[in-house]
Amino acid sequence: MKILLILIIITWRKVTSSPIKFNVMDCIEYLPMSLDNDDACNLDASYVEEQFREDREEDVYMKHIKQEQDTYDTTHRMYDPCTCNYIWCNCTGLGLKNVPGNLPQNIQKLRLDYNAIAVLPNCIFCNYSQLNYLDLSYNNLTQLQVGSFWRLEHLNWLNLGNNSLMYFKETFPNGVFSNLVSLRCLKLQRNLHSNQYIDFHFPDEVLANLTNLESLYLDGFDSLVFGEHFKNLTKLKTLDLSRGYCNIKSLSKSALSNIY
Repeated sequence: MKILLILIIITWRKVTSSPIKFNVMDCIEYLPMSLDNDDACNLDASYVEEQFREDREEDVYMKHIKQEQDTYDTTHRMYDPCTCNYIWCNCTGLGLKNVPGNLPQNIQKLRLDYNAIAVLPNCIFCNYSQLNYLDLSYNNLTQLQVGSFWRLEHLNWLNLGNNSLMYFKETFPNGVFSNLVSLRCLKLQRNLHSNQYIDFHFPDEVLANLTNLESLYLDGFDSLVFGEHFKNLTKLKTLDLSRGYCNIKSLSKSALSNIY
């Protein structure tokens, strides 16, 4: 199984019975200049925004041709404060504390980044079951519910980065990702902070159901071990620790045994 493990795989050849030693500059030194071609997370926010703009312009143009501009304007206002077309909704940076419930039910891509959302109740996305892209980064999330992502069987890109989802079992209840059978990219980086690197373990139990996952972004902390459930991620190609908080000072010989 080929896996690009950014920051760590480059040192694999040095592993002996003693731990690998890192210094504080390793996270910066090995930060890749560009994403690997195999990285399923390559679809970034700027790309999404550009596609959103182009799709919106095309929708407006087509409605103008059909002389339905008034209908478009009325529909557009229904989803305030978000900006939506038929398959996209952009709710970025609006200070939202909750996921809007009045968006088009057939949307496929939803941006909710840079808001103040703290809770994702059970079935909060059940009306948006066609989503394949969901960005919840830069919010105030501290814990997920077992049903936070119910009915999102089509979702293949999920960004939960830059929240406060610490790596505890209470934060990620078993089954929270069980409906995400199509997920290829999961971003969980920048959920830890510089003073929070003690007694954490990657929540590998909840990742066990993500058998189609190809790219995973996580924070790197000292004495990290990838648990036995990482063996279930048979399609994983990219494990990136370079884009979040990193405090890796040593790496045991067995740390990578379940992913390499």
